[in-house]
Amino acid sequence: MSQLNLKPTHAAVKNYYNVLNQFGQLYVDHEMAVRSAFQYLLATSGRKLKLTLVPEFEIKRKNSSIRVDGALIDEFHLSHGYWEAKDEKDDLDREIKSKLERGYPPQTLCRKQGSLAMLGIPNPRKPRRTLRPLR
Repeated sequence: MSQLNLKPTHAAVKNYYNVLNQFGQLYVDHEMAVRSAFQYLLATSGRKLKLTLVPEFEIKRKNSSIRVDGALIDEFHLSHGYWEAKDEKDDLDREIKSKLERGYPPQTLCRKQGSLAMLGIPNPRKPRRTLRPLR
């Protein structure tokens, strides 16, 4: 599969930050609002790799199921990544631990306004990546 190299100048990235800025001016920062901006960015970016973002994707387990905020799926119905939204009020470390304990895939991307993390960071010495607003 190809690699997607997004730059701050890409239209989808600019749109993402513009929407977050608009929400900020309205003092809107709750998870359900800010997640829509990142969902659009993921959907737009995924299409460049022939992946479809499926919101509220259910992952069936032996005795239960979990629902991630989104999954990038290819034409063969294979998942290439999962996404969970978080807002500034969430404790990201606690959320990651809770999600892993409940059986969420360790490769799930957690997007929190202002930061980015993987649920199962393979190398604990690697810091979380932080998304910074465009200047």
